[in-house]
Amino acid sequence: MNEENINTFNKKIWLKNYPERVPVNLEYPDKPLYYILENAVQKYPNRTALIFFGTEITFKELDLLSSRFANFLQKAGIKKGDRVSFLLPNSPQYVIAFWGILKAGACVNSMNPLYTERELQEMLSDSEAKMIVAMDALYPRIKNIQSQTKIENVVITSIGDYFPNPLKTIFKIKDFSRRIKQGKPEGKGIFYFKEIVEKIDPGFSPVEIDPEKDLAVLQYTGGTTGKPKGVMLTHKNIVANTVQLQYWFPMEEGKKLLLDLSLFSILEE
Repeated sequence: MNEENINTFNKKIWLKNYPERVPVNLEYPDKPLYYILENAVQKYPNRTALIFFGTEITFKELDLLSSRFANFLQKAGIKKGDRVSFLLPNSPQYVIAFWGILKAGACVNSMNPLYTERELQEMLSDSEAKMIVAMDALYPRIKNIQSQTKIENVVITSIGDYFPNPLKTIFKIKDFSRRIKQGKPEGKGIFYFKEIVEKIDPGFSPVEIDPEKDLAVLQYTGGTTGKPKGVMLTHKNIVANTVQLQYWFPMEEGKKLLLDLSLFSILEE
């Protein structure tokens, strides 16, 4: 950076364009990212956190389900700093697993469900992920490349798991031919998401997190100008971004928000 650019930067001329509601300086909580969920549970335990095709999950329920998933991860050998990958569309499973991974002290690696086997293999190998949570329809891609990665365990879920009745029944009928053709994956290292969050005890072991140093997310770029690169986002990175968004896009706490982007692409941006 040359001297002229340094002087321009020091003047911070962009501040004059800030809306009045946005302060020049902000204080950021020195907390793990999952404190955001804990805070919501304390304030609004019985308010709806997720709505998915009519199925509603409260903040209290989300906290419980994610704690069960965190305990499962720890029992499966996932340790602080380990990568756990996603191959999921927008769904309650994504949000539950996201918070569960952070509670277990691990790092989220979310991937586009449209990626090819080659793209998946490259990212899984580079991230050294030990586990992946994937939709059942996408499992064949994982199966074909698993031996070329460090994936030890696969957690399988179905998009219909959180559909309300009778939509769940209709989905099962429509999905019947695929399930017959693909079969139900079984064997060592294969687990099912719904069984985990319904049966596992929520008593996970809290992990000490350094918000400034420990990674919450390892997110790969879109690769539009070259090979995708893993962007390392700490807990504090995302906490700070969340606080900033509260000022730039003010919303009343506890109110509903319509999500019109894919969750993996929000992290990617």
